[in-house]
Amino acid sequence: MPAPQGWPRALRRSSEWCIPSTHCVPTNRCIPIRPDSIRKQLSRSHFDTLVAGYESNDQGSGDDITRLLRQRKVDGLVIFGQEISSAQIEALRNTGFPFLLVNPPPLQIVESCHHIRIDHHFGGYLAGQKLLEKAHRKLLCLSEASFQFQLRTQGFLEAIQESNIEWEVMLLADGLYETAYEFISLHIDTIRSFDGILVQSDISSIGVLNCLLDHYVPVPEAISIIGFDDIQWARYTRPSLTTVPHPRDEVTALATQIIMAEITEEAVVPIQKELKPVLVCRESC
Repeated sequence: MPAPQGWPRALRRSSEWCIPSTHCVPTNRCIPIRPDSIRKQLSRSHFDTLVAGYESNDQGSGDDITRLLRQRKVDGLVIFGQEISSAQIEALRNTGFPFLLVNPPPLQIVESCHHIRIDHHFGGYLAGQKLLEKAHRKLLCLSEASFQFQLRTQGFLEAIQESNIEWEVMLLADGLYETAYEFISLHIDTIRSFDGILVQSDISSIGVLNCLLDHYVPVPEAISIIGFDDIQWARYTRPSLTTVPHPRDEVTALATQIIMAEITEEAVVPIQKELKPVLVCRESC
């Protein structure tokens, strides 16, 4: 279908969009939004969508996105993830191609680009408040070495700072189910002393949950658990998982709106949005 008059020349030549994610951190770990949701939105405006990878390196060369741009096979980019570097963003800006960053890293250059951020700090705060409502007296936060996880931890600690309770933060090596399960099994005697746990991804939360149940620790009777992301399996665990989901629908709608405004040159200044998550209460807390 031909593009409306006034749209950029490149858009008339092609109707393909590329939605890349970084290879180092899978999309569903950074922000669990399937590219299909963006694809469906764009398809309603008669755009095709490609999914490609953006390697995490400082040069911004040799990856799928650079190749696609050089061959002029796409008209715009929606980039998920925190692993993109300043050099890569600068390289994108120099191409003149429209692009949008979703959940980008805390880099100064990001402030001059279209981007959507998730308020991870507020998500951690919500989880901390929920655990306090349960009158727990000793809380554990299981985190990872990532900026967005640090923000969640800060929000969690802010929520509980004025309460007279004990707390501890422990780091998992990664977000794998097996890693979380083995960590809890190895430290089970220490874990039994807590009555509430915030785990900063649902995959890890399910590992924690199953390990506790395998060690005959009832959830939530002995220990409450709150996760993050609200993946599909969170509602099917037993007990079902209380979690902090990302605002998927809002991100999808905004991402489509912003990138369309950029390609039609309606976005004169960078559009920057911050979305707040909510808490989905189920059986684990």
